[in-house]
Amino acid sequence: MTSSNITVVGINASSGTSAQDTFTTQAQKVLASATVVIGAKRQLDLVAEWTPADLVELPRPLLPGLNMLLATHTAQPMASVVVLASGDPMFYGIGATVRRLGYAPLVLPVPSSASLACARLGWALQHTEIYSLVTAPVDSLAIPVAKGMPFLVLGRDEHTPSEVRRFVPEETVVEVLHNLGAEDERRVVLAPGAPVEPMPGLNILAVTPQANRTFAERPPAASLAPGLPDDCYEHDGQLTKSHVRALAIAALRPMTGDVLWDIGGGSGSVAIEFLRVGAQAVSMAAQSPHQCRAVVFERNPERAERIQANAATLGVSTLLSVQGAAPEAFAKALESPTAVFIGGGLTIPGVFEQAWERLRPGGRLVANAVTIETQARLFELRKQFGGELHHFAISHEHAIGSFTALRPALGVHQWYVEKN
Repeated sequence: MTSSNITVVGINASSGTSAQDTFTTQAQKVLASATVVIGAKRQLDLVAEWTPADLVELPRPLLPGLNMLLATHTAQPMASVVVLASGDPMFYGIGATVRRLGYAPLVLPVPSSASLACARLGWALQHTEIYSLVTAPVDSLAIPVAKGMPFLVLGRDEHTPSEVRRFVPEETVVEVLHNLGAEDERRVVLAPGAPVEPMPGLNILAVTPQANRTFAERPPAASLAPGLPDDCYEHDGQLTKSHVRALAIAALRPMTGDVLWDIGGGSGSVAIEFLRVGAQAVSMAAQSPHQCRAVVFERNPERAERIQANAATLGVSTLLSVQGAAPEAFAKALESPTAVFIGGGLTIPGVFEQAWERLRPGGRLVANAVTIETQARLFELRKQFGGELHHFAISHEHAIGSFTALRPALGVHQWYVEKN
């Protein structure tokens, strides 16, 4: 359903009551002819004295209530519905929500909080990554902190500045830009280790990780390429080793919007690095259509907890979920996969068959085999379904007295197949 009688109007943070100071000329005309205006109480108070429209507060919970409100009011003859938003309605705003509900409103933005922040800081907006903690946990900042580039963080509430200051390393500079555009706008640099008082209002944080850090001092996790050192993970020995992991993810070819099933998760390393390959700010935003997701199937409860902990440490906990044993837990996965990795359990009846059935057309499946039994199963499947077989023999250096030799690790057979 689309509608041309809905306008989403952005409002700046000014606390004044002058319409001329708060709205553009076009927005003033739209509001003057509106039949109903929907917004937060603070926003409605700004328009109460000079619009003839009925004023309706945003419902809670938002989505079902807003959909009902819009359906009711747009159905009225000669309706002109205005939805008020903070800043740019399409930047983490209600304009995008209205679009997701199936409407096509006219959107009249004013500068977003990110635009105002970059203007105050002197940062180029197009070079600045922006992350939101409105719905995400603070550990989702692990990736931008490791990458080392300055970035912005949209705060959830008055406690976000304190959470971010505690999470990032001491040498990281954290500055809070509070109520940008309002009369009480202020900037506060948060000292490491010092208590941070709650800051009610709109907070956006400028984070500069270790500005003087050299390339040599960057941690391994600063790279999003697959094949992180094995010691980046907590594990009990069940870990796809670095080089094999990199080869598996290269074969899986992570793409925008992918859903990965990682069967026999172990430490979760394949799923975690699959997600990290595409982990940019735009793809990590809540409900982003570009977001990759992963479901890890692991029967051992201790390993399942360890997978979640590893995902949090490496910044992708919001993109990954852990289910139980395969294939019984496949039914719990709401989304069918576009990519499947079988690192363990290939010989368990039903694992391949049910994963293959759920795999979407055009999807990719990669299976690794080390043991003779698993290799035999892999060869059978190759005959039946086609695809490509590869064998990897990787050796690592090993000291023999004062000399060095290469010791071979167990060879790995890899099967790659597409579901055409």
